[in-house]
Amino acid sequence: MTTFCKVVISQDRINAAEAFLTRLPFEMRTQVVDKALRAAAAPVVKWAKELAPDSVKTGSRTLWSAKTAAARAGNKQLGETITAARRSYGAIDAIYIGPSWPAGNIINVIGHPHKQMRWGRATGRQIAANKFLQNAAEITRSDQGAAFTNKVQSETERLIRKGATP
Repeated sequence: MTTFCKVVISQDRINAAEAFLTRLPFEMRTQVVDKALRAAAAPVVKWAKELAPDSVKTGSRTLWSAKTAAARAGNKQLGETITAARRSYGAIDAIYIGPSWPAGNIINVIGHPHKQMRWGRATGRQIAANKFLQNAAEITRSDQGAAFTNKVQSETERLIRKGATP
């Protein structure tokens, strides 16, 4: 499995979030963490949409054959397909940031050099890495942590004001 983009939250921020969350029942903690993860992903999604390759702007679309251009006429540009989706892996919650399926399925977002394949066979060409997702994650590193911490704090305080704690 290839990792396209990883959002990292420092241990200090996790410890601060944990201090807030221990005041809430378990069910409410999971709601807070979900919202905090989504908040941390928002700046990455914004920048990924900006940095995504665009065949119209780069002019590479003019190199397409007439058949390919006709087949892809209604397809969205890569930047329009970038989303954040929640995934659970056992006890670990994560947010996947990348092209949505099926709209973003035809675009190269692999973050490392790889063999070009055509109809299941290697062509002998090497495709360069497409690192716009990694770049978006690096650019927004501090924004991700701040958004995570702020959302944990605001959601926790909101739930406490509602009288949600036992």
